Amino acid sequence: MLEAAAQIEKAEEEKKGDTTKPASDAISVIFCIDISGSMNSGNRLEFCKQAVAAQISKMAEDNPNRKIGLVVFDNEIEVIGDGIEKSQTITNADNMLMDYAKLLANGQTQADERLNKAIGETKESLLARVAQIHTKGTTALGPAVLTSVAMASKGAPGSQVIVCTDGMANVGIGSFGRGGDAAATQFYDDVGKFAEDTGVMINLVTIAGT
Repeated sequence: MLEAAAQIEKAEEEKKGDTTKPASDAISVIFCIDISGSMNSGNRLEFCKQAVAAQISKMAEDNPNRKIGLVVFDNEIEVIGDGIEKSQTITNADNMLMDYAKLLANGQTQADERLNKAIGETKESLLARVAQIHTKGTTALGPAVLTSVAMASKGAPGSQVIVCTDGMANVGIGSFGRGGDAAATQFYDDVGKFAEDTGVMINLVTIAGT
């Protein structure tokens, strides 16, 4: 049974219930969605898209002035942002997917360039972009999470990244296996510390299909 909808709803409610971080229109919410090939199994991606679309619609009604963005990833990263501007595709050209500093700086730039309008204006465009995503490739989880956290860090404290994935990172920085597990663990610790310092909450939604 897919639990994405319930987990996304729970993440949003927990954020609202955290009195130390106001659930205001000044925060940003970034959905970071795994579109690697394994997400095709059991209709995982389709269920995830339905859950994300439902949350976008709910937030458009409850917090129309909030900024909502979308990042999707396989072996590359597509920064869709608020769905208004043309997406940015991040590839491993010049070893970009292995460069923490470049990914962090680029993510913050993308927030300035592709996360400018509130969900009250962008709802239909963003829902259309969600509907268009499809599975392909492998799993650059680490670079996608860092990009998403960097984008969210430009919002007010209490901004949130919701990561929807079913697999293990195997492309770019933060990949596990091939003897690099210690480095991967350190990478995620560093991302967590950056998120903590900038007031970004990271919620991991694990996807299980039938």
